[in-house]
Amino acid sequence: MYRKLIALLWLITLASELIAGQNASSTLTSSTIPSTTTEPVYDCPAAEEISPCLCHLLGKNQMEMDCSNVESGDELGRVFSTEFELSDFVRLIIAGNYNLTTLREGDLGVSSFKEIYIMNGNLVEIEDLALVGSTDTLEYLDLYNNHLQTMPAISTFSRLSGVNLCGNYITEFPALNSMTLKNLDFIENPLVSLPSDAFQGLPAVEYVFLDRCNLEEIASGTFANNQKLSYLSLDGNNLKSLPLDAIQLSGMTSYLFLQNNQLGQLASGSISGVTGSIYMNGNSLTELNEHVFRPMLENNADVYLADNPFGCGCDIAWLILNQTLLDGLADSPSCEDGTFFVDLDPAYYEAMC
Repeated sequence: MYRKLIALLWLITLASELIAGQNASSTLTSSTIPSTTTEPVYDCPAAEEISPCLCHLLGKNQMEMDCSNVESGDELGRVFSTEFELSDFVRLIIAGNYNLTTLREGDLGVSSFKEIYIMNGNLVEIEDLALVGSTDTLEYLDLYNNHLQTMPAISTFSRLSGVNLCGNYITEFPALNSMTLKNLDFIENPLVSLPSDAFQGLPAVEYVFLDRCNLEEIASGTFANNQKLSYLSLDGNNLKSLPLDAIQLSGMTSYLFLQNNQLGQLASGSISGVTGSIYMNGNSLTELNEHVFRPMLENNADVYLADNPFGCGCDIAWLILNQTLLDGLADSPSCEDGTFFVDLDPAYYEAMC
């Protein structure tokens, strides 16, 4: 009887171990054998379905649509009304097209894009919901050299980092709000003026280009509260002066371009935070404000001052008497009479100033 009981217990133990082993094997198999599921591979739509647009395959499921040859918004809408296997595209290109004047809501169907380039054309208007399909995907919007008078709203794009509006006809700087925008290019738009809060809705902005926009003034505080702004270009405007707290840059290396304006007066504290280079050549400066320029030179910034009509009075004594700071000038500024700063006699300034 005792032997039968021992044998029964042994059989029960063996059965339990076999069951446990099967469970462990099942768990191991399910967790270690890789899934055979693979990402589907899509090809470009058939050429006849999207003509006159062209599709280019850039990589696995990475497609670019070039619709430069569409003859109207209706034709563009017909192309994108096609039911594509994959409607998430890397890029849309419409270049050199003078037929498309308005991008309407629905013209791009339900397709989405990471990058949109509509350049060198006759685009006058982009309707508010024309790019709605790319709300969660669009990273770069290039509208270079068109006839736009207003800018499309960008606040709904959750990944947008760059906008190029260079060479359009925008006369009023729009109210911009974006938590992600880093690069903004407004070169050659006839803005004339900027609201003092123009950039307050762009906390991530790093690069701003406002060259040749006919700007006549920069209000106090316009560029003073953007903690990441490190590159500001205002080349070729009509600026005559800068008030207190007009420009404040940030970052380990920051650049300011103010050349080819009409600057004659700079308030103390008008510019701060420049650590890389500041270009002020080609202006109307007659005096060198120590409170403005000394901090830049002491921070080892490259300062460009050539082609200004400096009077070279006692206002530059602080610079001429400090050879280290004088050597820090990046170019060769001269007095109105043609004498270079480096040729001025320090003894004269020590005696007279």
